Amino acid sequence: PTAGQLQLRDFNAERVDVFTPQGQRVATYQDPAKLLDLSTLPSSVYYLHLLIEGEEYVARVVKM
Repeated sequence: PTAGQLQLRDFNAERVDVFTPQGQRVATYQDPAKLLDLSTLPSSVYYLHLLIEGEEYVARVVKM
């Protein structure tokens, strides 16, 4: 779980899209470096779609 700041380790994402469980995109980060700021989003479960070296990965995160 995170209260807002989410650190990305061991990879460099080209893009990160943040989706609600209903599939609505609520944020997009282009070249986010190593830190995502989710503090403006309400508490919920989110799905991060990460584009890394041309491949897409999905991660689930809980925002408290």
